[in-house]
Amino acid sequence: MINQFRENDKMTWSLIDSNPAIRKYLPGTPSKQESFEYIEESIISYNLNGFGRYAVRIRDSGKLIGMCGFLLEEYGVDFGYRYLPEHWGKGLGFEAARAVLDFGLEFIEADNIFALALATNVASVRIIEKLNFSFLGKVNVGPYNDVLKYALKIP
Repeated sequence: MINQFRENDKMTWSLIDSNPAIRKYLPGTPSKQESFEYIEESIISYNLNGFGRYAVRIRDSGKLIGMCGFLLEEYGVDFGYRYLPEHWGKGLGFEAARAVLDFGLEFIEADNIFALALATNVASVRIIEKLNFSFLGKVNVGPYNDVLKYALKIP
């Protein structure tokens, strides 16, 4: 199940976002307040831009297990996702990404959607490529100089 984040997701998201396995390919570990602000940013973005990062939940229980969606960055609309490690390798990441991306292609008013991933994050790169993003090249992001940048042209 994929839906908008709610205020009451903040604490669970904070636990997910600070998981060392999830943070392996991301800089640092956010504080609880930074994780709360991440959710706030998406909630504001829904109203301001018509899109944001979305909560990914287990259908039967409604348990929050990650996020997938869009964020307006200085370089354009960024597409990203994060899931709890116990849900990796089951096709859930691709399934959620495909559904959210299809939604975004209908409503986002931009020329491209971008996706970034560390070259060593093979699973994430695989999802991006299966979604038909085109490789643009390597870029430097914060402390990383091996970030792969992809774009998907919005029809």
